[in-house]
Amino acid sequence: MINKKFIYPSVGLIAAGIIAFEVFMIRYFGIAHSAAYIYIPISVAILGFGIAATVISIFEDNILKNTDMYLGFSAVLSIFFTSLGFFILKQIEFNPSHLGSFSLFFKEILSILVFYFFFILPFFCASFFIILAYHTEKNQIGQLSLFESIGSAIGGLIFLVSLVIIPINYLIFIPVIFLSLSSFLII
Repeated sequence: MINKKFIYPSVGLIAAGIIAFEVFMIRYFGIAHSAAYIYIPISVAILGFGIAATVISIFEDNILKNTDMYLGFSAVLSIFFTSLGFFILKQIEFNPSHLGSFSLFFKEILSILVFYFFFILPFFCASFFIILAYHTEKNQIGQLSLFESIGSAIGGLIFLVSLVIIPINYLIFIPVIFLSLSSFLII
């Protein structure tokens, strides 16, 4: 059973974690691959948000019957896929200059497809949680939106300040901590 008393701070923490993860991906991708391709993490985030909204719209009746189960699973899976995403990000070798070579073209296209597939999942799970929270708290959308906005601002601000202090390889812990706190509050 989901602890509905903490749904507002949980939404704020999920929003903080997912915005911190997006900024992390942008920064890491810009350093490790090429600054010219930082639009890829942004498009992955938007695609994950859109797919979550589409899935909830299509299967709304079935999902709303088991709201507690879906809220819990989406919160926990967002932690798992964020951690998995970091591991995958370190393994993908993307070299844009190989796109011009016919022999390496398909390898680079496969790298991009793997990148998109694995990075859609954390954004899908987090936005699934947030959208479902809006469905369960229809009468308090203003308050929920306030918690989501404040959480996003805090997550982004803490992450940006941490960029100066913490090495890039350890910054993944910031979104994971936010997402974990959200799960502990709601479950």
